[in-house]
Amino acid sequence: MSLDRPREFTVLRSVYPIVVGVAGLTAMVVTMPQTIREATGPGLLGFLVFLAMGVLSEWANVPLARGAMSLSYAVILPTFILYGPGGAAAVVVIGYLLGTVRENRGWRVRLFNSGQYSLTVFAASLAFRLVGGVRTVELDAFGLLALVVFTAVYFVINHVFVGVWFTMNHPEESALVIWGEPAKWEGLTYLITAPLGVTVIMLYSVGGLIGAIALFVVSFVAAFVFRLAFRLDNLNHELRTLYEAAQALGQGLDVDGVKEKVFGILKRLALSDLVALFLWDDVEQVLRAVGGCSGDSGLESKSFRLGEGVVGEAAERRVVDVVQEASADPRFEAETGWQPPMSLVIAPMATEESLIGVIVLGSDQAGTYTEEHVRLLTIFAGQAGAALSRALRYQETRQMAITDSKTGVYNYRFFYERLIDEIRRHEAKARPFSLIFIDVDYLKGINDRFGHQVGDEVLVQVASLIKENVRASDETARYGGEEFVVLLPGATGEESMTVAERVRCAVETHDFASQRDFGPVRVTVTAGVATYPEHATQPDELIFRADEAMYYGKHRGRNRVSLYTGMTSLPNSGPA
Repeated sequence: MSLDRPREFTVLRSVYPIVVGVAGLTAMVVTMPQTIREATGPGLLGFLVFLAMGVLSEWANVPLARGAMSLSYAVILPTFILYGPGGAAAVVVIGYLLGTVRENRGWRVRLFNSGQYSLTVFAASLAFRLVGGVRTVELDAFGLLALVVFTAVYFVINHVFVGVWFTMNHPEESALVIWGEPAKWEGLTYLITAPLGVTVIMLYSVGGLIGAIALFVVSFVAAFVFRLAFRLDNLNHELRTLYEAAQALGQGLDVDGVKEKVFGILKRLALSDLVALFLWDDVEQVLRAVGGCSGDSGLESKSFRLGEGVVGEAAERRVVDVVQEASADPRFEAETGWQPPMSLVIAPMATEESLIGVIVLGSDQAGTYTEEHVRLLTIFAGQAGAALSRALRYQETRQMAITDSKTGVYNYRFFYERLIDEIRRHEAKARPFSLIFIDVDYLKGINDRFGHQVGDEVLVQVASLIKENVRASDETARYGGEEFVVLLPGATGEESMTVAERVRCAVETHDFASQRDFGPVRVTVTAGVATYPEHATQPDELIFRADEAMYYGKHRGRNRVSLYTGMTSLPNSGPA
């Protein structure tokens, strides 16, 4: 659901299913007296039998990505012939409502489908009468042709009603997805059920109600077996997906890679318009969106505390939560900052020790998510949580191994490996890169005067200033003691001098606050710059040249930046 779509379109999308539903049910109710009169002809018992057939047909439907396949049209056709359009509308609507009573569908969906079926029957009945069709069980060639017209109009009108609603809710989808694919499956359904319905009419004309029941029972058993086979195939697919998910998630320790695998698997598990992943920030104590959100939901900028909103509630309780219709759920009245889709399923990811995050799936259709989705997501959320937990622990361990614990910048070991890699890379491309060697001036005096804890605070703040003033592509490391190094890929000596001077000025003008009131203290740095391959081609040699340039600045009075030249008189900047 988009925050940027025109208000008129949003209102139309909300009103459309209600208008269709009310119109269809009104037409059915208005014709009810005539339906009752006609039911007394063939017999009220027969009408109740056909009604039971309608319920069983919907109960044994085979769900598809868009809609479902069922025997209901094979019941609608003979009901229309025997009891008129009102009777057929009542059978299809009541059959739908009772046959799907256990399915999680919102009231808006049920209202729309009921009205859609009813209006479709009346539209098809009108076409039947316009071509001169007569309702009789004694079918001749013209009677069969009239039933073909009835079926064709029923198919088209029903397809249009559903297609318009899907277009309103999924404007980003192609016409093939909304109109083409469903038409293929619906067409196949009518090719099977329309001849079956005609056969029911013929058997009724010969054997009465018993003949019609006998054929329906055989057809129902076949449909039920097909539904069972379909469910078993789906179950096999789900188990295979979960097995493949476990295999895939168990192979990676890169957090971004694991997240991509999670998104890919979620798209296979459930058809969704919104897929979002939240990870738990243990420092800030919030759930933060880390990717996968739809571009217009507003969810990508949201964070939730435990117990806050539907997402926070599910995380706090650590149980999967399903929202069948967000617009009718009072919990969403307090939600701000994002536009929830019509239906949602929220699955927490947790280990025995801690909360890892939350998976959020959303659909613009109400009642999308079933108990099967809950079962699958409960299992998968456990798999995803364990995989992300491993990847996060590995990332933290690796980060600790390459990070200086005091200042938070890279340590010397990692820096030296990166320097070797950079030499290999630039050697192949014949491009320069530079190194800045930075030393904090008179740190020993600060330690002696204020204590080593204050000196440590100064180092932390200097490291932060360096990171803030170098380029985004540059890498900062602590060389040792009060010394830092910066690797500048692709930078010439002049470009690196500019960066180094920016760092020097930032340190010189910075107010070095401390947790202790040690009074004013002036901190400066001296920096040296050396460039590959102009000044050196080996890692140790390049470090040595930058160090030499730094010491040249030290001898010239500190608080300056110097470029290595190999000469006794080196260019410098800053005050003497």
